[in-house]
Amino acid sequence: MVVLEELEAQLAKTPRDASLFAVYADLLAKHDDPRGELISIVLALESDPGNATLRARANALHDEHDATWLGPLANPQIVVRWRRGFVDSVSFGGRVPALDVDEVVELYRAMRARPICGLVRSLSFGPLLDDSDEPDFSEIVEAIASEGAAHTVRRLAFISGAWDPSACRADSLAPLYAVVPKLHALRVEMQCSFGAAVELPNLRELDIYASEVADLGPIAVAPWSKLRSLALRYRIDESTSLDNPPHAVLGRSFAALSRLAVTDWIDGDDFVRQLADAPWARQLRTLDLTSCRLSDAVVDSITAEHSALRGLEHLVVSGTGISRDALAALRAVVPTDYAESGSARFAHALDE
Repeated sequence: MVVLEELEAQLAKTPRDASLFAVYADLLAKHDDPRGELISIVLALESDPGNATLRARANALHDEHDATWLGPLANPQIVVRWRRGFVDSVSFGGRVPALDVDEVVELYRAMRARPICGLVRSLSFGPLLDDSDEPDFSEIVEAIASEGAAHTVRRLAFISGAWDPSACRADSLAPLYAVVPKLHALRVEMQCSFGAAVELPNLRELDIYASEVADLGPIAVAPWSKLRSLALRYRIDESTSLDNPPHAVLGRSFAALSRLAVTDWIDGDDFVRQLADAPWARQLRTLDLTSCRLSDAVVDSITAEHSALRGLEHLVVSGTGISRDALAALRAVVPTDYAESGSARFAHALDE
């Protein structure tokens, strides 16, 4: 119906307007659509979250109607979260790879055809099922570019899961930029190209996990006026070529950056020393150096009275191998987390 379509377009522009959702719910109810009741109940729960009767009724409506509302998305390998009677987030894949690329592409097309998914804010793809042991996300990127995405999409993730991120790949993410121009958070766990520059001016959080963290040039030249959180999580060993060290971002100007993670980097000492001289180092509040190779000598770069890193509110040096004396020196100046070994504890953009 034209009126419903017009309201859906308005909701996409003002997704926080509860009164508009209430109007939409009333219109659905007049046409005996049970989603109208669901939306009314969810809106009531926002002001009365402890109401067990309302919550039980909402759950009953989902149990009865989700298969119809979601169609092919009612799949055990797809995780769907709801908000105000619309699908809010979709994860194509679980902890264990179970969907191959062709299946994900078809399911994404099916999602785009369903108005109930017209306000989705978060999309996650992977891990993928792949007989070649080299999952390729390129066709998924192409499908998003060709089918488009809801104007409300703010978070996007490509997840390697149990796969080594160096085995996962995509040709380029550049075709996505025009489709999700208002993206706030991007998480990439694969080898890929970012094109000539990352053209996502509204991005707040960028998390990259790969064996070499593909060419950082496009990241270094992008206009990052709003970026608050940057994570470069390497997956390397002694045999890995180090063509793209994290130093490439140090000369950039990050007006809003307050959280930085560089993990599993071989030459952590050199990076920290250069970071301390970066023009934006004083604005950092969180620094995660998990499993970077650090020596005790680099502690002075953080603790020295003139150091730009003394303003840190949270430092993570788990798995770096520094001595107890060095750790004590750090903790005397900066709140510091440490474990003998451990994976990165930096908050990933799409987990918050």
